[in-house]
Amino acid sequence: MLCWNLREPNSTPVGEENSACQQEAILSAIFKHSSEGIFIVEPIQGEFHFVCANHIYLQMYAIADIDVASKPIGECLPDAIARTTEQNLTICLQQQQSRSYQQPLETETGSQLVLIDLSPIFVAGKITKILGICHDITERQRNRAVAHLLQTITLSVAEAQDFDSALTIALQKICQVTNWNYAEAWVPSADPAFIECTPAYYSTSQNLDSFRSIRKQQKFSASSNLGQIWSLQPLKWMPPDLPQPVDSLLDPDIAAIAGFQAGLSIPILASGKLIAVLVFFMFEPRLENKQISLLSAVGVQLGVVIHHKKYRNIFENAVAGIYQTSAEGRYQTVNPMLARIYGYKSPDELMTGITDIGRQLYVNPNRRDEFKRLLQKQDVISGFESQVYRQDGTTIWISESARAIRDERGQIAGYEGTVEDITKRKETEAELHKQETLLQGVATAMHHLLTDADHKAAIIKALGTLGVVTGVDRVYIYETHPHPETEEAALSLRFEWVMASIEASINPPDRQNLTPNSFGLTQWQSILEATHAITDFIESFPKEEREVLEGEGLLSRLILPIRVERQLWGYLGFDDGNDSHRRWSEGEISILMVIGESIGGALQRQKMEETIRHEALHDRLTGLPNRTLLGEKLNLALQNAHRRGSLFALMFLDLDHFKIVNDTLGHAIGDRLLQAVVKRLSSCLREGDTIARWGGDEFIILLPNISRAKDAAAIAQRILEVLQGEFDLEGNKVAIGSSIGIAIYPEDGDDSDILMKKADGALYRAKEEGRNNFRF
Repeated sequence: MLCWNLREPNSTPVGEENSACQQEAILSAIFKHSSEGIFIVEPIQGEFHFVCANHIYLQMYAIADIDVASKPIGECLPDAIARTTEQNLTICLQQQQSRSYQQPLETETGSQLVLIDLSPIFVAGKITKILGICHDITERQRNRAVAHLLQTITLSVAEAQDFDSALTIALQKICQVTNWNYAEAWVPSADPAFIECTPAYYSTSQNLDSFRSIRKQQKFSASSNLGQIWSLQPLKWMPPDLPQPVDSLLDPDIAAIAGFQAGLSIPILASGKLIAVLVFFMFEPRLENKQISLLSAVGVQLGVVIHHKKYRNIFENAVAGIYQTSAEGRYQTVNPMLARIYGYKSPDELMTGITDIGRQLYVNPNRRDEFKRLLQKQDVISGFESQVYRQDGTTIWISESARAIRDERGQIAGYEGTVEDITKRKETEAELHKQETLLQGVATAMHHLLTDADHKAAIIKALGTLGVVTGVDRVYIYETHPHPETEEAALSLRFEWVMASIEASINPPDRQNLTPNSFGLTQWQSILEATHAITDFIESFPKEEREVLEGEGLLSRLILPIRVERQLWGYLGFDDGNDSHRRWSEGEISILMVIGESIGGALQRQKMEETIRHEALHDRLTGLPNRTLLGEKLNLALQNAHRRGSLFALMFLDLDHFKIVNDTLGHAIGDRLLQAVVKRLSSCLREGDTIARWGGDEFIILLPNISRAKDAAAIAQRILEVLQGEFDLEGNKVAIGSSIGIAIYPEDGDDSDILMKKADGALYRAKEEGRNNFRF
């Protein structure tokens, strides 16, 4: 089990293996910097236990003082929330697919609404963990509620005959949506120093005549605090020592006698002037912060709406587009806002320019047919979203609320409604979805990098995952290194993923040992070393370099550095040949930078493992294979020779008089002599032959590809000759010889032990017979 104490995001992960901890630490970067609540759980014996959760999640659920790691969620979360969470985790586990659900939360500051996305994490086809991402959508829901309420009020107020009727409609709509039992409106009196009660009111009870009579006789100062909250019962989201209103428009004493337990007053301003105060009461102590927030937002906009209604120009100055059309699809009336939304200079220009709404306005003409079908069926629709053309040909997203206009026979004569430009909201939602998809893809890619023992295979899988979730044509990794001939900085393609319709370029030699100048790009190395990423740079390149990139079908590119041991190792690239206007967001780049770091970690681990393996299998002084590696190569030679029915030779070589050199000139000179001998021996051998240091001044030579014993004799003779020349070791002239014993497979034996003994015996005879010779 690996986890963090996520209350301390900078802490080092702990676990059973240091390398795994280093890998997991990369994932913690996402936990630390994400603006969303993130948690991971794993199923254990019918329960779900936290693996980890970031600080946003802990704060969101008010459990920041709990170390949740390895604990069942029922021990960490409140009972109701834990049950809902467990139910949805169980469904996700059983159905083996992602799911989303909403969870209301009560906090000290009021109510929140959280959208939770659950995504299973598979290992070997089995769900081992579930990733949860929590989005606070309270503001989004509130904005939608405000927008919908305002649209409803706008349409209704537009039909009102006078100011008091408009106020009555506004009070009724607000109470119906926000669950108040009584509402009334106050406006400045003939004496501007006071406000008085208007005829406009709304009530869900028939037993408030006495209260209503008292209220109509009251007056209050216009300079007093007109925006107040009152409750008989303490509200957990309000300070406990908040004083009750005194000499207040809410008049708590009279309100309590009427049976009310909570009240709220909202001043309505227009151009900085008070035009009305809306007062609300309820019979039950269920006043919530979200009601205050909603009414405050509505109050701001309602001031504009009522103000314009009062002066008969609400239509021309509405904050939403308003229209009336014929049943055939021609605009009959539109307000200036609708003209601006659609990119026209005036309502007249819009009505003249669009004569067939279905064909000219909607990107998908079928949406107009759906619009008409819904209104034929239910007369009123709200939140009907479509993509439409503006006058200049660009497209935007709109949300329509409309009703059908019927003639005296009940036939649809036309339509009227409001339009809201929701393009920014749609773009935000699309960006969030893209980042959520990318985050899931990065989690999958990191899973490959963290769990696959084959680092190369893991990187290729990770690139494939990233290619799919980013939607690009090609994802690849280049390594920077000195050019083998010129020593200048060069690039070589090491890993690549391409979509099915594109030809891969990993094998062609024209992608190896490239210099920036060789393909027209001179600044990559310096830019990568100086910054974190390169994106959207093609348009800013000189013409010659831009033509080179466009010639390769490249329109957009993202380059991220890969560092190993804090040094630039290469870069991770994403190429798109379809979208020249693609812009990588900061969120996408930040997420993908984590993968660049993770790939660097995988390469660093691979390098470390290769170093460890080399040291374990090679002699430190000479760099030759040691006994362990020789054993592997000898066993392989036996298998191949047995399968092919071929010969191979095993030589035991001992340096003559080496001990004398070591004793007289010292061990340092002796070591230099051994290194010089290895260089001469290597020059005598063929590709595929192996020299291993057996120990001291003894070497074993494996010749796996010979056709007869004479081939081994020829090589032995060449070795004797090259070792007879003097060695110049720091000014010391040293002359040595060598004795060699040779065993041939299968003539001298068919297993490694017998061949070694035979070669050792032959070496002993060579020494007895005068040294500096070889014997079979």
